Amino acid sequence: MQNALDLVRIWVIVVSCFCAGSWVLSAARSLGGRGYLALFAVIILILIGIGRVSGWTRAGAIRVWRKLKRRFRRPLPLSFLVISAINLISGAINEVTNGDSIGYRIPRTLHWLSEGRWHWIHTADDRLNVVGLNYEFLGAPFLFFFGDERWIYLVSIGGYLLLPGLFFSFLRLVGVGGRVAWWWMWLFAAGYVYAMQASSIATDGFSATAALAAVVFALRGALRQNAADLWFAILAAAFLSGIKQVTLPLGIIVAFPILSGFKILLRRPAITGAVVVIALLASVLPITIANVHYAGSWKGFNKENPYEQKSFLWGFIGNSFVIPVQNLQPPIFPAADRWNDAMRRFVRTPFGSRFQHFETFAALWRAPSEINAGLGFGLSILILATALALARANSPSRFNPKKDSFIIRWVIWTPVLAAAAWMGKSGLMQNARYFAPYYPFLMPLLLRNPNNFLLTRRIWWRRLAWATILLLIGLLIISRQRPVWPAGKVTAWLTARYPENRFVKKVRNAYSFSARKEPLRRSITQLIPDSAKVVGYSAENGKLEMPLWTATPGRRVHWIKLDDDPLRPRQLGIEYVLVDPSAIQLTPGKSIDSWLQRFPGAVIGQFGIIALPETEPEIAYVVKLAR
Repeated sequence: MQNALDLVRIWVIVVSCFCAGSWVLSAARSLGGRGYLALFAVIILILIGIGRVSGWTRAGAIRVWRKLKRRFRRPLPLSFLVISAINLISGAINEVTNGDSIGYRIPRTLHWLSEGRWHWIHTADDRLNVVGLNYEFLGAPFLFFFGDERWIYLVSIGGYLLLPGLFFSFLRLVGVGGRVAWWWMWLFAAGYVYAMQASSIATDGFSATAALAAVVFALRGALRQNAADLWFAILAAAFLSGIKQVTLPLGIIVAFPILSGFKILLRRPAITGAVVVIALLASVLPITIANVHYAGSWKGFNKENPYEQKSFLWGFIGNSFVIPVQNLQPPIFPAADRWNDAMRRFVRTPFGSRFQHFETFAALWRAPSEINAGLGFGLSILILATALALARANSPSRFNPKKDSFIIRWVIWTPVLAAAAWMGKSGLMQNARYFAPYYPFLMPLLLRNPNNFLLTRRIWWRRLAWATILLLIGLLIISRQRPVWPAGKVTAWLTARYPENRFVKKVRNAYSFSARKEPLRRSITQLIPDSAKVVGYSAENGKLEMPLWTATPGRRVHWIKLDDDPLRPRQLGIEYVLVDPSAIQLTPGKSIDSWLQRFPGAVIGQFGIIALPETEPEIAYVVKLAR
């Protein structure tokens, strides 16, 4: 190992080869213990071979380690180390609360591990099948070997630790000054979506790391005509596409730099061919083929996506409002409900009806979290202040874009096209979060101005920068999803001391919400005996499948769809079915009795589940089917 960028090279090899290898193991029905051990061995051998060719030595690794130790003694890097430590602790001591992870990421991984292969799951929730799955492939070994889903977060924090260095490299390659890049590499990592997802099982911030790796290596390879960097760019870009399909427009950024080195790649046809094969397996291609085969479209959704814009123009205009508003949401926003009500009324107006294809137009929340945050209030204010200061700067800028090569101009301006393409189509609720892989590539439009160097020396700017970092650290500490303090004990004591205090009740409710896994498991085990190794789950997009799997070791869960043959549960050996509230809403009578008319049986118990701390509980039922 010669420099810190070699750590990124190792990461790219590991993640891309592991995802490609997971498809191979699936084909051999070996997605499990022995298969994983064999795949680990192959990846280690690949790393050893590359290390020998690249001149990686133990002495070089020691030099890199000492350099990193010296770096983290300085205040800015030390702040990043504090943020990372908070995330490392909070991810280890708290349960998984991310809705997407509970709803489909972990359940579909459990389905694959139960059969030792990827397979198309019989389900009413399309997400279990159709969305990118590279993150789940990386998380599956943690679930298999440790038997606890919380440790999957190590995948996220591993990517987060590489983010500042990659952003620094990217900024320097596109012409941002060293001091400016140094400040912003640490500030950008203080973006809420990146820092809050570092201890979570989420893919938005993780995708940004993969995207930066692809662009950095593509630029290095094109500018230096280096085949090795282009190989790494191909692997990173392919891996990125397999994480989630919303990143596909970013492919335009790396396309030209990689193609510009086509002749160089052809000089080493054997290695290039091997890289392309691994890249294809690690890319979005396999799941796209599966989507076309099983669902009839490359996106995979069986029905028309109601949250995809019908008008590109109004989608772009809407997101040009939504994304800034969500980024500027205050850290504590009690008026969120009133704001959302106002936006719903706006959408019902003649002009606002143009934005009716948004899931919820310009939705805001009472506090930021990994499921809704973008860059966040602090960093957004800093960016706005920087832009205003640069616009008012008296000193002339020596910035001359004509000196840039065509490749640099391509990498600077194509992100605008990629972002516009995505903004014109997406109607999802948390678009500031989904935009996470796009933010870094828009920053050079602001930071390439040489006057940024003078700005970083201003006392007011530095104070605002540090306020941004300190605000994030405070939010991480008090996070209701993953607090790093004994929130349960403290709020329980406060509730006992002040039982009638409404504020204390709200705080207790907010923090007790994150510790819901064990109560759900207890409710399930009290109603479904451990001897029931094959059980049914009926839902549309529920949140109870994961605890149903993990309540009893060795259990197998099968989805029961409302349009299934009533004999199907009996054919699968199912005696007990957990009926999610979302399934009840799909029945003609919107009641458990209506569900029982389709699948005869008896309700043997029920329990309440809370989707969000401020919502009323919904009722889930356990049904024992008639023989």
